[in-house]
Amino acid sequence: GHGIRAVTRLARSAVLEGLDLVARDHGLVPAVLLRAVGIPLQALTERDLRVPTRQVAALLELTSRQAGIDDLGLRLALVRQPSVMGPL
Repeated sequence: GHGIRAVTRLARSAVLEGLDLVARDHGLVPAVLLRAVGIPLQALTERDLRVPTRQVAALLELTSRQAGIDDLGLRLALVRQPSVMGPL
């Protein structure tokens, strides 16, 4: 029989745009957060790296929890460039 292979969903690292700014604004060190969830540091500067969505979700959760904010998504949206969405 064939084994079931888990599909790893990937996101462009551009989805992390602004995270470093928001994290620093709340006294957090972005490199420490990324390392904690296994995302390479260059994901903050290279927009086209492929990052597992599970790790992205873990990073957002960790950042939100450590910063003590529940509106991280809104804060990221406010500092983002429209180009993060890709071609529309």
